[in-house]
Formats: sequence, structure tokens, C-alpha cells
Amino acid sequence: MSLKKVFATLLLFFTAPGLVFADGHGAQENVLSVQLNLCNLKDGSSMKDYDELLDDYFQWAKDNDVEVDFVRQTPLFTHATPNSPDQWQFADFLISDHKRSGETWDKWLGTKTGQKLNKRWGEMASCNIKFMALYPMYMDQTTIQSDDSRVVSWDWCTPLDGVTPDQVIKKHADLAKQFEGKFNQSAWLVGIPTVGMAQASGYAHINVYKDFAAYQADRQFLDAEGGWRVYMDYQATTASCTGEALYLEEVLNRAN
Repeated sequence: MSLKKVFATLLLFFTAPGLVFADGHGAQENVLSVQLNLCNLKDGSSMKDYDELLDDYFQWAKDNDVEVDFVRQTPLFTHATPNSPDQWQFADFLISDHKRSGETWDKWLGTKTGQKLNKRWGEMASCNIKFMALYPMYMDQTTIQSDDSRVVSWDWCTPLDGVTPDQVIKKHADLAKQFEGKFNQSAWLVGIPTVGMAQASGYAHINVYKDFAAYQADRQFLDAEGGWRVYMDYQATTASCTGEALYLEEVLNRAN
């Protein structure tokens, strides 16, 4: 199935009339614009230097009324091998609605202070910038808003040939209903690549965990309590998935 068809399938799923998230909100009012900065530090730059730059950026964003939620993920258990290492040291995620994202970029490129910070950024790190649409399917708001250090898993999936939008809708709706009240994760989100991600196939299931204890509770279910049957059924009937990769996440800024 082509990426265009994948996007159409998932978009139909997320905006289907009457479909709600586990927290009771409709999909269209929850879609988020996510900017991904996949970064490597340049020679002579340290993480301390980079974080000092970010502190200046956060103050600039506050002064210009364009604050966003900002988190960083660093690879932990990934699909990298000695012959195929990870291509980036860390990833910064700027999370907002689409309106705020547009305002931020206009001021970042259109003000002298923004251009100055942009120049410093380019001198300090080499970053590839991408965009993704993020759809929260389940959210424990209390934990997410109070937890600044967590574990995040990514599992990229591509719908199987012949799978229809109605089948995708039904499968996800059935899973959401089946596991209501039983989530070990703080959040379950689906990310769809939108800009600059032609190499990405399909969509990502993104699960956020408060800590490793919560993550391993989920692995216990998957490995020893029958969860593997659910995962295998999903792959046999709905989508082919790569398997989890795990990242550490730190919240660096919360927008007011």
C-alpha cells in the first residue's frame, strides 16, 4: 500500500464520525503538529552548550508568545546494528497546534532575534527537520502533566495490502474498547509522517510510559500474559509492524 493510501486510511480512521478517544475527546480537536529535529552535535559543541542555546530559545519563544511543548528523546534500545548505526544522537520534538507552529516559524525566520538564534543553532548542530501529525488515542493527563522523565516506545506499521479503511477503523476501535481501563502506558498516540519523511513507511504507534516499571508491566502482558496473541493477530489482519524501539524522553519545556 502506498504512503498516500496509508495516510488516507489513517486519516479516515481518526476523523470518523462518532469515534472518540479513551479520554472521551474527538479526534479532530486533538490532532497535534509535531516538528522533529533529528540532530547531531558538530565538533566543538557539547550538550551543555546546546542546552544553553535552548534556554535562550525558550525565553525567546515566551517573549514572542510562541511557546510550545518541547521534549527530547535519546536512543536506548533501537534497531541499530554495528553495520547500521543510529543516524542521530538525539531528537527534539516541538509539539503544538498547527496555528502556533505557523506563528513560530514566521517569527523564527522573520525577526532579527529569531534569525540570530537560528544562526547559532546551525553553527552548533546538524539537524534534519521533519513534520508529523500526532493523534492522541489515550491520555492519562495527570501523569503526562507531572512526569518530566519517561520511556517512549515506537513501532512503525504499514497496513497490509487489501486492508480497507473500514477494517482499520474497526480494528483500532475494538482494541481501544478491549483495553479500556487496562493501559499500563501514560499515553498511546499514533504519528503520521507528513513533511520531509518520504523514507518513513506507514504510521507509528507511540506509547509513553511513566518509568521502566510501567514499561515492563506492559512487556509482561505482551510476553507472558497473552498480549503476543493480540500483536500477532494485528500483524496478520491489519498491518505489518517493525517491532518496538525504545527511547528515553525528557520534558524540557511546557507551554503555558
